[in-house]
This record gives sequence, structure tokens and C-alpha cells, in this order.
Amino acid sequence: MGSLSQLRAARLVDHVEQKDNHVLMYLQELQRGVAINHSLELKQELPVQNLKPAVIKIYDYYQPSDQAETEYSYPCAVDKV
Repeated sequence: MGSLSQLRAARLVDHVEQKDNHVLMYLQELQRGVAINHSLELKQELPVQNLKPAVIKIYDYYQPSDQAETEYSYPCAVDKV
């Protein structure tokens, strides 16, 4: 089973879309104090130098002003050929 399929079947995930080099994950209602953790495995298809961090944004679909944003940097070492 692929990573997106696993994410689609995960707890509290309503649905997942992949479009325009983005993955959109829609969650059901979240409860305060109840932590959830989801993961998505991505495969780099082309080598990239000076890889920049990706932005992860979460917001309330009905109240977009309620949002949080962070960056994710891929923790890898580049082998020199």
C-alpha cells in the first residue's frame, strides 16, 4: 500500500488530494488535548542542490484566519560523486 493510500485510511482523515505538486489533507473535527500524528513518505525523483524547506500549513476550512504554519527541512546528507 502506498503512502498516500495509508494516509487516506488514517484516523480522522476525511480525504486526501494530490494536485499541482501539493498534497492536501482534509481532517475531520479535531478535539483539544487529543494528539494525532500522520506521516507521508515522499520520494525524491530528481537530485536537487540547495533544497529549500517545504511549508506545512494547517487551517480551519470554515475559518481560514485560524491557521498555523511551519517549515520542514529534509534531513539528508548529499553524497558527492
